[in-house]
Amino acid sequence: AVRAANRTYSYRITDPDGKRVASSKIAVQWPIGGPTCAATIAAGTGRPVLADGSPLLSTYTGTGTTAQALYDVEGVPLCIWDPSLPGPNRWRAWETGDDDITITTGTILALMTRGLTRSPMLTADNQPQIRLNVNAAATGATALASGEYTLEVRQAGLPWASRAIRLAGIPAEISFAALDDAPALNERFTITATVSDADGNPVPNGTAIAWSAVQPSGGATLVRLGADLTTTDGEATSTWQAATPGNAWVQVVSGTQRELQPVMIAEQTTAPVALLSRGGAPGFGVWLGPGPIQASDLVAGVEGVNGISVLRTQPTRWLTYAVDNGQLRPNSLDFPIHPNDIYWLE
Repeated sequence: AVRAANRTYSYRITDPDGKRVASSKIAVQWPIGGPTCAATIAAGTGRPVLADGSPLLSTYTGTGTTAQALYDVEGVPLCIWDPSLPGPNRWRAWETGDDDITITTGTILALMTRGLTRSPMLTADNQPQIRLNVNAAATGATALASGEYTLEVRQAGLPWASRAIRLAGIPAEISFAALDDAPALNERFTITATVSDADGNPVPNGTAIAWSAVQPSGGATLVRLGADLTTTDGEATSTWQAATPGNAWVQVVSGTQRELQPVMIAEQTTAPVALLSRGGAPGFGVWLGPGPIQASDLVAGVEGVNGISVLRTQPTRWLTYAVDNGQLRPNSLDFPIHPNDIYWLE
């Protein structure tokens, strides 16, 4: 049982097997503070006043009563001067619904009309929040298993209320969202990984995740542009771009789990005229990429281009690939075009 916001609460937590869970494994954090009556002593009188200037001070003159019987105004606390409290602030804040207290003859009372302070663990509509702190450092026999736990809370004099809590475990499986299409060369693409525990539940938010590229010899070269390093709702994403075509893998590691997502980077076989020439087509230009690309693929993929000639410098000569009326021109041959090659389009 704990005392919080002038109310007495009891709580208990049970695991998926119905057994009580020790507070060393799951700690409960309660609303604290509640309404506060800040007070000073009026100069020259010795009489307490509220620091916020609330003027509604009075002295109870009856023969004895309780706060509940005397006062029942929702949302405005009653401040009771209690000489038994340690000074200098001996005001006790009491609200409708708090544990009842006795008020004796001569008790000084005030209404807290301004300066009300509440716990930061209250919601916007002043409902108390209860937070559970799981001991993540517990290991072995003291570690908590994943599954559905039950938190039960009771305010003194009221029935128990319960709430189911899903506690996720450590990473046990990594899966990937399917790529819609094979990424093209220089195209940005996103990989989404989902990390689950042994029961298939998303791991807790903030679970660490590491990304890397596995690139075989002669395969695609992947460049990571950005990535989530922790999970949110069990998911994390990374953004990549391929500098060369071929096969590669994106590797994800979380905890002791490791998984590979295969990626096939398609060769770009067509290109817009804007890529072919800095000065426009037809005419001279410098191939800006991607590459290498076959001359036959380039000519077939660009409307209005019948042929291409590329300058080779060792030895110096022009290589030409051209098509006339759908037929390969005599002395033409297919060849690769590389970035920075000088060409002539016709």
